[in-house]
Amino acid sequence: MNNDYNYREYTLENGLLVALQKTPLQIKTPKQTITGQLRFHHGSVHENPGEEGIAHFLEHNVTNGGSKKYSPEDIKKIRARFPIYNAGTSNSETMYTAGIFQEDLELFLDFFSNITFNPRLDNNIMELERQKVLREISDKKGRPDFRDRQILHESFFRNEFHGYFELGKEEVISNANEEILRRFHSRGYSPNNADLILVGALPKYVENLIEEYFSNIPIGLGKKFNFPQVNPLEKKVIIHSLAQDLQNKDNLEESNAEISVVFVVPHLRQKLYYPTALINSILRSGINSRLYKSINEKAGLACKIGNDYNGAENVGTMHISGHIHAKKKEPFLDILFKVLKNFRDNLIDYEELKTAKMRLRDKFARNLENNESLLDDVIQLKLDYNITIEDYFSNIARITRKDIREVAQKYFPNGREDENYVLLIRDPLKE
Repeated sequence: MNNDYNYREYTLENGLLVALQKTPLQIKTPKQTITGQLRFHHGSVHENPGEEGIAHFLEHNVTNGGSKKYSPEDIKKIRARFPIYNAGTSNSETMYTAGIFQEDLELFLDFFSNITFNPRLDNNIMELERQKVLREISDKKGRPDFRDRQILHESFFRNEFHGYFELGKEEVISNANEEILRRFHSRGYSPNNADLILVGALPKYVENLIEEYFSNIPIGLGKKFNFPQVNPLEKKVIIHSLAQDLQNKDNLEESNAEISVVFVVPHLRQKLYYPTALINSILRSGINSRLYKSINEKAGLACKIGNDYNGAENVGTMHISGHIHAKKKEPFLDILFKVLKNFRDNLIDYEELKTAKMRLRDKFARNLENNESLLDDVIQLKLDYNITIEDYFSNIARITRKDIREVAQKYFPNGREDENYVLLIRDPLKE
């Protein structure tokens, strides 16, 4: 990003990466609000055996347990003051986010630097958070599709890192104590393993405040996890399970099945990322999408269908899912694979390419219109993959019809008999 976008990125002497985005960017955004995030590259993949779920449990305790300076009661008051206050744990990172008014910027910096780097880990709070996490695990594992989805993830990723169940194991959470949490904290909660992102109505003195509250935090351990490359499958996997939860109790013959098809595509660090994103847009663009037109309009199969593309963590994942009359799943799958094969066999027409580019550019441009989307979808893309706004728009503009076909020929299934996909059918009528 250049200076036209009021963006600045720098690193403190202790290694903390700072990204500052002043808004508005020639657009209308609230002038006195700021979204801030302190992100540690320390998540569930950094857990050792016997620590399954500790990253998430620590996040709960950091968020609610206070620090040497702030008590748990102080946290309640501050949370009420901040319009947005969230935290989250993923495979590779833990994030602490707040939406604040400009007048509270100093409080935000002081507060977040204290609770994350010097957590109190209050025992009373720990017991409350333990029960919350155990209930989260129970809710997730109690979902009817939980085991089916786990099998799908294991079959697709074929390693212990991607698709890791970050909520962890009940026995680990039940036995976790302050010593265990502090040990995990010490391995990754350090400024040289973190970044601070601020987006919004930033005052001129913002860098001085950051220096005041973060520069004296000592360098520590921790580093980003380098996920292994996930290659296309060499043998297809079909998971066909009985899904009694999908049975129409009043009329069994009218029950719907859930279908998911997943296959490997280029990830964010590969040159074919952009045409893959464009294909995803062509597939998923509502009533104008190829999937909708082929399945609902031409074939007359009433169906709820969608698709999603994720290119993070050294793997590109194309996931197509649908809810279809259980007795019509075979014609549905035939048409779905025919749509995918068509990308391999034929060049898309110029008008479809032009429309898809416009739609994708518009979607990205909308992310510039508010602080939260700028932080999540634009600045993190720059920090994690060095993709700028200029890069994104210029690369989308250069996509050709041959680029689209190249992606499909290298990665898309060439029909149902191909070997490079995972298919999950949750079938209420399976015998």
